[in-house]
Amino acid sequence: MSDDNTSTAEKSSDDGPSEAKRLKTDSFPWEEGYTDITLIVEDKPIHTNKGFLMAASPIFKTMFLSAYKEKKAKKIPLPGKTYSDVVQFLQYLSQDVYTPFTGKIQLHLRSSLSIKIEMGNIHL
Repeated sequence: MSDDNTSTAEKSSDDGPSEAKRLKTDSFPWEEGYTDITLIVEDKPIHTNKGFLMAASPIFKTMFLSAYKEKKAKKIPLPGKTYSDVVQFLQYLSQDVYTPFTGKIQLHLRSSLSIKIEMGNIHL
């Protein structure tokens, strides 16, 4: 990955615009006005929705439905996570942008956020 969070495949002259969009991990496509929560990862905002996160993670569900301080928070820091990993994971969940999902990200996020992922008949 280069400094601007794009893969080397994206830089290739053989790849068209759709390939560049597929592999871009420097932002998540939801804008602030359409969301109800902002995740802060590596000091960068990622705008998303509580319902979206609760559907993917029992940790987020508990966090937003219980008496935790995050229930009313507008911004939630996620220390120890990388921005590109979280963006790629949210893109995978939203299916807005097809993104190859690597085992590293899958296992890293699953273990820290208790996210259940079903891929075909495989339950992780």
